[in-house]
Amino acid sequence: MPRACRGGGRPILWPVLLTLVACGTQQNGNVAVSGTTAAERVDEARSVAAGYLPDGVLCEILGLSGEPPFGDGLCPDWTYSFYSAGEGSVLKVHLGRDGLFTVVGEPEELPPGRSPPGWDGVFSVDSDFAAKSARIAGADEFLSGRTPVSERLRLSAGVSGEGPVWEIACTIQTADGFESHTVLVDATTARVLDDEGSDR
Repeated sequence: MPRACRGGGRPILWPVLLTLVACGTQQNGNVAVSGTTAAERVDEARSVAAGYLPDGVLCEILGLSGEPPFGDGLCPDWTYSFYSAGEGSVLKVHLGRDGLFTVVGEPEELPPGRSPPGWDGVFSVDSDFAAKSARIAGADEFLSGRTPVSERLRLSAGVSGEGPVWEIACTIQTADGFESHTVLVDATTARVLDDEGSDR
């Protein structure tokens, strides 16, 4: 597997493309599946990142779906970010709709003033269960009778940086623009931490 090469003090990354099992729309019996959960491919993402940042630790997972069904916690693609304390940088590994992993650019240094992630990259609540918790907490009521246009799922260390938190945001289009409803779910205990809507 290609590794970072040092030249002039900056890593040079060669493109990586791993042929893996497709994760786009799949058929599970007679039920169409619109993607995968975040955890289904996270170990493969870790392996890819280790080829570039051996000490890289998962610090964020981001999924954005613009196609129904919404609220199932599945996404057709995911972006996994890894932080290297040794390099002081973050590497993004993208899982595309074709089921292939690609490294996004080069490792990027943390912006000035931004603290390193305070999370060890381990989580026990997957995106599908987090989405279910969000629906029960208030997302279902928010979407009732409305047509959603996107669902955003983000796993990170959260505002406090003490542990992993899922941020589930459902967005609808209104006559005045867009309206979103966000639910925060603890990715260790599945406890709902916050449930609030926001106009944008």
